[in-house]
Amino acid sequence: MRKYFLLELFLSESRHEQVILNFEEIEHILGFTLPHHARSKKKWWANTPYRPSYYPKPWQRVGFNVAEADLANSRIVFARR
Repeated sequence: MRKYFLLELFLSESRHEQVILNFEEIEHILGFTLPHHARSKKKWWANTPYRPSYYPKPWQRVGFNVAEADLANSRIVFARR
């Protein structure tokens, strides 16, 4: 199983055009703590390749892009492509 499969599954089951999750919610879905770079580097959430990361990004496999990575408020806005 891919490491971020549970996030993919959560997003794939959403009927919303936009899903807003804070880091704690994402970690609860995943069952593990996000890596340090996810909390400190916007480019970790970018819709383009960035190391360390997985290709393609987990959210992109299910038709979402990150519309906003608000690190100051610990939240990510996923938007359906």
